[in-house]
Amino acid sequence: MDSKIGIPDGNKDGESSAARKNGAQKNVWLRASTLSEALSMLYERQEESVVIVGGATDILPQIKDGKKHGNVFLDLNGLQELKKIKEDERYIFIGSMVTMSAIINNPLVQRYAPTLVSAAGSVGSVQIRNRATIGGNICNASPAADTVPVLIASAARILLKSHLTSREILLEEFFVGPGKTLINPSEILTTIIIPKSERRTGFVKLGKRSAMTCSVVNHALSAELVDKKLKNVIAVFGSVGPKALRIRELEESLEGQEPSEELLGRCIPVVEKHVKPIDDVRGSADYRRRMSGVLFSRLFAHLFLGRPMGGPIL
Repeated sequence: MDSKIGIPDGNKDGESSAARKNGAQKNVWLRASTLSEALSMLYERQEESVVIVGGATDILPQIKDGKKHGNVFLDLNGLQELKKIKEDERYIFIGSMVTMSAIINNPLVQRYAPTLVSAAGSVGSVQIRNRATIGGNICNASPAADTVPVLIASAARILLKSHLTSREILLEEFFVGPGKTLINPSEILTTIIIPKSERRTGFVKLGKRSAMTCSVVNHALSAELVDKKLKNVIAVFGSVGPKALRIRELEESLEGQEPSEELLGRCIPVVEKHVKPIDDVRGSADYRRRMSGVLFSRLFAHLFLGRPMGGPIL
């Protein structure tokens, strides 16, 4: 596969040279050129813990550190059908192999999901964004993933396909915990489906070096404004628990209310009550809890009270 990112070489369905040299367990590297072929390969080897490879920006470090189990790798980079962005009257459809850079530069996404453009732009460096795929960002199931809160706040659904079946589920139902999802061994995430809507949606991220680091906390907020009142509110926080956190009590507190400073003040403690961050190298639990309230305050005031967003939060 792509030597630029250091993925083990070898022929299709072949053993990697690294394994041959080191006498380690043989790695089998599968390359598919169509989705049908990839699903057939996965079906035939579903008992072998096949590792799906897209941009490899997350998987490659895990492989090198011995954190990704399995010795059979299925490379999806040849699947052009998963690299397309389409639309119909109600939705936009983003293939799982679409890169962050492609999302940023796509007119359909810019028009109908501009907040996703912002989130994609916060992922790593330019070099990372040129390789990292939206499907990989989802399936890696990192609590700190930047696109996930935005997609959940946008009521996105995902399409999972296997050799025999296909199913569509809400993205927010897909995650179980850190690195764990509901995807079956024989399934591939093929499409992200985002409704076209008039919702006001925003995204904000707290990071030590902004786009060049994992989020200390991130937050996406979305709602319709009908007769000056908030409707269908969705509030999602990342990096404050084992998976992206949707705070229902916050949504209920905002639902049907007219945006105001007083409403904002009442809701900040609700945010701080529900987030469950941990202490790690990026920040203490207490700091992240307080900053979750700050992010919500900034984003709510920007979307619904007309305040400038201000500079990056570092």
